[in-house]
Amino acid sequence: MQQRGNYMNIASKCFPRRASFVLLFMITLTFAFPLYAETIFDPGDVYGPRIEKLCMVIITNSDSQVLAAEKGELDIVSDITRPSDIDRLSRHPGLSMSLARGSHAFFLLLNNKSRPWNDPEARHAAAEAIDRNNMVRTIYSGYCEPINGWLPPVSPWSMPDSTRNIFDRASAKKRLSDRGYKWSLAGELIYPDGTAVGKMKLLTPLARVAPTTAELAEQIADSLRSVGFPVDVEPMDFSAMVGKLDRKEYSLGVIAWSMGRNPDSLYSFYHSSMDIPGGYNMTS
Repeated sequence: MQQRGNYMNIASKCFPRRASFVLLFMITLTFAFPLYAETIFDPGDVYGPRIEKLCMVIITNSDSQVLAAEKGELDIVSDITRPSDIDRLSRHPGLSMSLARGSHAFFLLLNNKSRPWNDPEARHAAAEAIDRNNMVRTIYSGYCEPINGWLPPVSPWSMPDSTRNIFDRASAKKRLSDRGYKWSLAGELIYPDGTAVGKMKLLTPLARVAPTTAELAEQIADSLRSVGFPVDVEPMDFSAMVGKLDRKEYSLGVIAWSMGRNPDSLYSFYHSSMDIPGGYNMTS
């Protein structure tokens, strides 16, 4: 009895009564259920047959992509953005097409470290000057939707008013005027300190590589010129363009990006830790 009593004393010090019950209960559960070591998981029962080989074919020219799809040289083609290509491929009897809201977006980059884009009011005025709805109609034939924020509407984290139409050139001009900007006789902006806003280049990929992006750049430049920003389009090789964006050797640039449904792109494109050579923050 003494030994039993000592044992109980030791157990009570090391394991409270509740812990002893939990331990005993866990051991009981361990032996209560049979083991099924013989079962083998077969992915084919769940996912179907596997693809033996998948080849990613790189075709940089949009016309060549469409032609290869029509000839049956490709099994899957995605990110078709030109309305003429969408209509053409949808009529092909050997192809099936599905349309869905996506996260591929076209956007304008402003170098916030250079004038006039280091002024938030100038950036706001530029945003109001651009007629997004007209671009959707004339360039994309309604196959995309205008947004005024970074995250597309398909993202669960997009802002409720991300599709609100903010186009208002009268408001853009008033915003600039209230800030102290003036206009020359030619209609070009003058800084509040009296110096002229010099010619600015809007960088864009070549039309043969990214036709819709190049056309988008032309319309953006027209929109900005309408409120006084002296902007000209400068098409260039994409790798050279990315190099200029990375080194902050630009004033404006237009580019397309697939962002995904999650909002982690906000960190990549806006956080100061990404404002380094090779980083994704190309604006701050």
